[in-house]
Amino acid sequence: MQSDFQYFVGIDWGSEKHRVCLMDRAGRIIEERWVEHSGNSLAEWVDWLRRQTPESPSALAVAS
Repeated sequence: MQSDFQYFVGIDWGSEKHRVCLMDRAGRIIEERWVEHSGNSLAEWVDWLRRQTPESPSALAVAS
């Protein structure tokens, strides 16, 4: 089965901070980072994610 996804995000939700990993289509890790559990930190992470994945949002798969 062929996928149109260009990027994949894995999220390990925690109570105080979350571990996230962004990978490309080939499975190469672009970046792993910690995201604090706050509105500002989550908003900053989404802004970063949008800059890293400039294609259409439909090119991004997210699993938690």
